[in-house]
Amino acid sequence: MRSRVIRITKLLALIVLALAVVTVVGCKKKTANEPSAQSQTGEIEQMTCPVMAGNPIDKNVFVEYQGKKVYFCCNDCKAKFQADPEKYLDKLPQFKNELESMKKQAEQSAEKASEEMKEAADKLPEVK
Repeated sequence: MRSRVIRITKLLALIVLALAVVTVVGCKKKTANEPSAQSQTGEIEQMTCPVMAGNPIDKNVFVEYQGKKVYFCCNDCKAKFQADPEKYLDKLPQFKNELESMKKQAEQSAEKASEEMKEAADKLPEVK
């Protein structure tokens, strides 16, 4: 009876771990390439509104977010961004490298947690 409980516990732990990995890593979305331009400093310049995808930006409508300027097509889009900026970061070329770095760190953490869970499960004694 006890060995059955241990096996069920191991199975539940692995299921929880798998769900955590899926949540952290997420699905890879295919997105259309948004037009962008290379600045003289080598940084990618934002050319379209992150809220109203495809609309050209107005250089007079922007906010500073995490030390970088984010441009919009109108003040309504600016307000929507300010209400939930994280929702739009994947549409902004100026944050692309940071998002990739965060994703890689999350994947590495999930892999490490998975390995630690497996090691811990293997160390559990079998009860006969």
